[in-house]
Amino acid sequence: RWQQHWYGALLALILVLVTGPAARHWGVPAVAERVVAALPASVDKQVGDAAVAAVHDKWFKPSRLSDQRIAEIRQVFASVTPEAPRMPLRLSVMSSDTLPPNALAFPNGQIIITDSMVLHMLGKSADFDEDSRAMLAGVLAHEIGHIEGRHSMIALTRGSLLAVASATLFGDFSAVV
Repeated sequence: RWQQHWYGALLALILVLVTGPAARHWGVPAVAERVVAALPASVDKQVGDAAVAAVHDKWFKPSRLSDQRIAEIRQVFASVTPEAPRMPLRLSVMSSDTLPPNALAFPNGQIIITDSMVLHMLGKSADFDEDSRAMLAGVLAHEIGHIEGRHSMIALTRGSLLAVASATLFGDFSAVV
């Protein structure tokens, strides 16, 4: 009966306009974190393996840095790696003509740092000094934080939940499939 009266339609519109943004801002993130907390680490591994496979040959080439430089990077990585990480962490130093200076963390524990990122931190110095080691440690710890916090999995789940909510609200379930 409410559909036949303007005040019913107005009330429904107001409810959608209020609850929609609130659900997106508070509800979806909370549900996404709970869903991801219930997922086993094997799901992170599968998603991360697929993501690395999708971009590895397309975006990355073997590093052009010296073995000594890569050993120094691994030493800094070891110094910031937690004693008991949620999953095994692996570091790769790669060259990329596609990406700007960057480091990426994948849900499977893989971290890739680009040669250009390392060179950017070194600046004009030929060797790691205290400042460049601290910058490298900060970047690597940041990427480890993404893996430990499962940020990629939460973002993926949040996007999926928004697609389901959109399909439910607008009636297009092809996006959910």
